[in-house]
Amino acid sequence: GEALLRKSDLLLLLGKEEESRTLLEKIFAEYPGSPYEKRAARKMGERHKEAGRFTEAISFLEKAKTGNDYEPNAQFQFEIGECYEALGDGKNALEAFSHVAFLYPKSTYWVMRAYLKMGSLFEREKRWKEAVQTYEKLAGWHRLEEAKIAKERLEWIHHNILASQKAP
Repeated sequence: GEALLRKSDLLLLLGKEEESRTLLEKIFAEYPGSPYEKRAARKMGERHKEAGRFTEAISFLEKAKTGNDYEPNAQFQFEIGECYEALGDGKNALEAFSHVAFLYPKSTYWVMRAYLKMGSLFEREKRWKEAVQTYEKLAGWHRLEEAKIAKERLEWIHHNILASQKAP
């Protein structure tokens, strides 16, 4: 399995994408349920995402996740949210990003990025209350760049949206 993964990577570097994909498919057939299959699924997910084939990417990224609560799973879940967002499916994007926070709370990097994405999606949908609640969760993390962005977005919403809604 490891040799097939490495050979697939080399073929991709040589511009032989089709042959590389064939090796990854061979891993799916010969090593179902194995760590090799998970890694091959990750590679296929990344390739589909880069090519703009977001539905296919979602399928492979779901397959790449393991049952463990660890950093790569949070990343895969975040990328699934990005794929839904790219497809214009705000509902499923919000759900995917919220899963990052709830399923992988120890993965702070991905959780904070997911909250930013959720806040942005709520803003696009003019769901100001949810946007404010989401950004307020982030704003408490003073040392993070995401907290600074959340504070800026909160200020903007309060100044431009909520203030005008209260005006007579």
